[in-house]
Amino acid sequence: MLLPQPLLAEITLTVVLLSLAFMAVCVVMMLIILIQKPKGGGLSGAFGGAGGGESSFVGAKVGDVLTIVTVAFFVCFLLLAMGLNWTINPRENAAKAAQEAREAAAAQAQQDAMMLELENELEAEAPAEDAAAGDETTEVEPETQTLEPDIPAADSPPTD
Repeated sequence: MLLPQPLLAEITLTVVLLSLAFMAVCVVMMLIILIQKPKGGGLSGAFGGAGGGESSFVGAKVGDVLTIVTVAFFVCFLLLAMGLNWTINPRENAAKAAQEAREAAAAQAQQDAMMLELENELEAEAPAEDAAAGDETTEVEPETQTLEPDIPAADSPPTD
């Protein structure tokens, strides 16, 4: 029986760093969006965007700069969100764990089948050995073949 997998993966240093960066980008992006001037004005007037004054620290093009910064932080937001998703994706981790469990179960089943086959072979050989042991036990000497040379004896005359 497989144990249920946790909902989240292990919390590693990478997950912590990505999470902190993600939260920082979220806060900065909220502030940038709040600073931008809506159609009727807004907080960007404090930085020189409402009146079009040249005395602001960014200049007369504060709206364009804030738009570019907003887009840059949005891209960072998306990249960090994808990175966090790939780092801690419970389905992917659960799928990997399930695949490993299936492979382990298949390997165990194969090993069990091999062990059962070996046990059956040993049980089949055991009765044959018992039957052979029940017969008369006679020692069989190995046959030795002696080669005697065809040399005539010295007292017998040679035959032609």
